[in-house]
Amino acid sequence: MTLVKQPGAIPSGAHHFATLDWVRGFAALWVFAFHYSFSTRFVETFPRLHEFFQLGHLGVPIFFVVSGFCIASAVAGTRRRGSGVRDFAWRRFRRIYPTFWFSIGVVISIPLVMEMLSFFKSGEFASLDPEVTSNGWLSYGVVDWLGLVTLTKVFSPDEGIRALHVKFNTINAVYWTLAIEVQFYMVAAIAVFKRVSFPWLIVLVTCVSGIFLNQFPHDRSGLFLPYWPMFAAGTLLYFVVDRGWDATRMMGRWPRLVLLCGLPLLMFALNQHSFLFCGVCAVWLWVLKSFDARLGSLQGATSLPIRAMAFMMGLLGAMSYSVYLIHQRVQYLSAQIAWQVFAPESIAFDLLVILITLLFCFGFYLVAERPFVRSSRSPLANKRANGLSEREQVDPLNTPVVPAAN
Repeated sequence: MTLVKQPGAIPSGAHHFATLDWVRGFAALWVFAFHYSFSTRFVETFPRLHEFFQLGHLGVPIFFVVSGFCIASAVAGTRRRGSGVRDFAWRRFRRIYPTFWFSIGVVISIPLVMEMLSFFKSGEFASLDPEVTSNGWLSYGVVDWLGLVTLTKVFSPDEGIRALHVKFNTINAVYWTLAIEVQFYMVAAIAVFKRVSFPWLIVLVTCVSGIFLNQFPHDRSGLFLPYWPMFAAGTLLYFVVDRGWDATRMMGRWPRLVLLCGLPLLMFALNQHSFLFCGVCAVWLWVLKSFDARLGSLQGATSLPIRAMAFMMGLLGAMSYSVYLIHQRVQYLSAQIAWQVFAPESIAFDLLVILITLLFCFGFYLVAERPFVRSSRSPLANKRANGLSEREQVDPLNTPVVPAAN
């Protein structure tokens, strides 16, 4: 994904920066590391790095902030094109749900594939145990499947749950964040449908969400309001960028560099305070945007390692939705493969599992995600686009954010 460069002011809805892909790629990998159980050897050899990985749950609020920025831009882009809620809703639906549905198929096939591999080795095929939490989908009824595929399962009144992700533990715990983010999109769709001022709608919903803040992070309702301030931080970032408030002009080179390096340290210090964390994250992304041209140029660097790193970070960002959706289940299949090569208590085993999992995710991205990146415009929008110039047809937000996707 590249920065849309145009002479003069950038039209509302076209704000995007290439290194935002790096941020969500890093966030997806961080969440993956949080869910992965590293070997004792790795923990003993790299204790500080392992402590950092244990903060990987913070990748979720980072996704929410980035999502707020992207959806605010998508709303502005919809209005700039003269499209309505039908176009907006189709883009979001086409971009989120098909890939999500593909991921369900992958998730439920993983234990079957693992048993098949065990069968070829031992000659015995063990049926799946529905008593195992991750196999709970074997007991799903019609209502359960309907709630899952529509993501309304997040509202199920399950008793005794400790957190929202428990409602999806019977198939794939990470789906809970996608269920929350879809509700964010519905608020944005209301702004498009009613032609109301999106900034004022954000302010209104933020004020209402304040009532629910005391429920976070122990909310069980499945409603988006306790998480809304994270999303609102990203929309505020968009409005700041949209006004042309550039960090380079406002603070100069060295203060900007100090903030770029120092704000992540403050974010880690605030890791127990999710909303403050998201506020600082939004400020850091604003500072990062002023370095976008320089960081984006790394893809054309003369140094092969730097160029390769820039390419890999961009690719990881592009497939971050896929990584987020299937990594938690695919890693077990990857571990079964890695066991054939390295001892489970070795660092090499950990690295191979991560590598194999990312390769699986890349294949999933090519098959189940990328086709919908290229074809997210609605039929109605296609007709309208025939009268637009190539520049006017640019959609800078064609890559999803997810945990969250947009």
